[in-house]
Amino acid sequence: MSWDVAVFGDLKFPAGKLAMWRGLNADAATFHDWKGHFERRAPGSTVSEILEGVEALAEEGLVAVEGGANQWKIRAMLPKDPFLDWGLPIAAAFRVAAEAGGEGEICFIGYETILLGYRVTVKAGSSTFEQLDTEGIHAAEKSRGFREVDALVKEALGGE
Repeated sequence: MSWDVAVFGDLKFPAGKLAMWRGLNADAATFHDWKGHFERRAPGSTVSEILEGVEALAEEGLVAVEGGANQWKIRAMLPKDPFLDWGLPIAAAFRVAAEAGGEGEICFIGYETILLGYRVTVKAGSSTFEQLDTEGIHAAEKSRGFREVDALVKEALGGE
């Protein structure tokens, strides 16, 4: 059975630190609190390599990425296999943003056919990962980021 995951996240950096983040190694093995679909291992890559892969995902799923001088944003709908391949590297890239003074969060929320939810929260110098319970998933589904992913899907489907 196939399923999809809404991915939405925002990072903000102090002036000049976005470039530093892009050069960091995002090795998921350096973090030991992964759960659920994130418990497997993925090879470490630089953040830049991961971001290039995310942009290439536009061919397999709905992906919108925005960057600025001091920020990076993703809104995406990933089918099961791209999520299983890219969810952990994307989450690891967000986590290492803490090393560059980044702050923000990213959520991975099951879309309509599966109940799952994960959140990475980044504050300057630290990050946390949590597997969301049903209440946390439903709260995330009410967020602006989730609504923006939903709008992306509806637009792709011709406004249904």
